[in-house]
Parts: sequence; structure tokens; C-alpha cells
Amino acid sequence: MSYYPAFEDLIAQTETTKLLEVRRSLRSIIPNIFYFLNSVVAVYWLNYYFYDLSFPESVPVLHHLSVRWLAIVPLVFLAEIIRRCHDDLYIFETHRLTHLAGRLSLSYKVPVITYVDIRAITVMQGVVGRIFDYGTVSIGTAAKDGDE
Repeated sequence: MSYYPAFEDLIAQTETTKLLEVRRSLRSIIPNIFYFLNSVVAVYWLNYYFYDLSFPESVPVLHHLSVRWLAIVPLVFLAEIIRRCHDDLYIFETHRLTHLAGRLSLSYKVPVITYVDIRAITVMQGVVGRIFDYGTVSIGTAAKDGDE
């Protein structure tokens, strides 16, 4: 379980304006970890039983490839796990909330919301999210039609 300080401890900090930094929870990437482990088992099984399988010579580009190249699939899932863990950062300051979105993505955006402008806070959780205590928090402001 993650530890978050109490509100009284946060506002007692007088030396800094940055109160709290929050990253994505490891519990929120459990499905990606499941896909990674399944792909590792599947690639191992295919390499163990079909190690000498290759494409026919009539296929000009792929006839040099073997089943070992399927080891790239678990690496892609692992890279996605790392990207999701470090892609979002929320910074709670004394008067505003900053979301650094897309730090490891092609698009990068930094919405800054002052606490005065917040009109609604919505929490969305699926069944797995309710079991493992994670979800998506959406903040609505008067500046946008939807959530920030």
C-alpha cells in the first residue's frame, strides 16, 4: 500500500510550495504485467517446441527469421510497463495542481489547474480497480467542456 501523508502534515510544510508528487500506482499496471508474463511463457513454449521452424525460401524477406525473433514481443510489453509507470506525474502545490502528461510519449502536455477553478472531481473504477484499489480521477473545471 502506498503511504500518503495526512492533510495536516502537508499544510504544516512552510518551506516549500510543492506539497506532494504522485506517480501512477504499480497496482494500475497489473493487467500489463499479466500480459508480459503470458507473452514470456508463450514465447518460451514456442521456442522450446518449434526451435527449428522457419519460413520457406520462397518468402524473400522473412526466410532468414526464426521463432527466436518472437522474444521481441515480451520486450515490447516490458517497455510499455516502464512507459506507463513514468509517463504521468501529478504535482500538488499550495495553490494549484500540475499534471505532467506524456513525459515518455510523443505528445507532452502540462495542464495547470488552480484549486479555485475546480468544479467537480470524478473517480472511475472498474471491477479490477475496485479489488486492487486504483482508478482514474478526473477533474472538471469551467475552462473545458469535459474533464481535465
